[in-house]
Amino acid sequence: MIDRAAGPVGGRVLALSGGAWVLADETGAVPTRGLDGADVIAVAAGFVAVGAHGGKAVIWESADGLDWAAAGRRNEPHAVFTAVGAGPRGTLVLGSLLSEEGTPVRAVAAIRTQSRDWLTLPVRGLSDGLAVTAVTGHADGWTAAAVDLHGSVVFHSPDGIAWTQGATVPASAVRELVGDRWTGNALDDTAPVRGTLAGDREVVAVPRDAHAVGGGFWLTRGTLVRER
Repeated sequence: MIDRAAGPVGGRVLALSGGAWVLADETGAVPTRGLDGADVIAVAAGFVAVGAHGGKAVIWESADGLDWAAAGRRNEPHAVFTAVGAGPRGTLVLGSLLSEEGTPVRAVAAIRTQSRDWLTLPVRGLSDGLAVTAVTGHADGWTAAAVDLHGSVVFHSPDGIAWTQGATVPASAVRELVGDRWTGNALDDTAPVRGTLAGDREVVAVPRDAHAVGGGFWLTRGTLVRER
């Protein structure tokens, strides 16, 4: 049984099952190594996972999705990385410093470009207090989505540092961004939905209680399913 899914990895999903991180699909699961005690929030192409461990924001890397090792972290307490995306300019990680109550206070970022080293980036214009849930790279830079009480707010950046607010996705929590398309769940009834940043939206043909995972996967009642 899958308790929580972080995201797609090489055609499968990095997921938490019975307190252990596994690589799973509709047919079964295999255990991973190196993520004991980790709170993994998101995964990107290239086998990069992000989240927190011991109250600090951490980046993990893997060559195969099974063996993971920490590759970068922030030293501040009460921090978490919540989104990671790849593009022509590298791999970008976004997250937040947190209050004592666990709410986002200030956005944080790290990037890996041609080198294997992760570099901390200053962040401007990405609204404090919002939880970033998705980021994707493209030829013009980066696009990210963050959730507020009314839906998702989309931001754009040429470099991962300076961000400007763009479109909104009303009444939906965006989980995945691919180009100008998004996938997520409705805020009011958690229905599985997808659409475009231009404003189109439709209900996805999966069980009504399914939660978006990414990569065409959805999680419903502890089971992974794919879009039909």
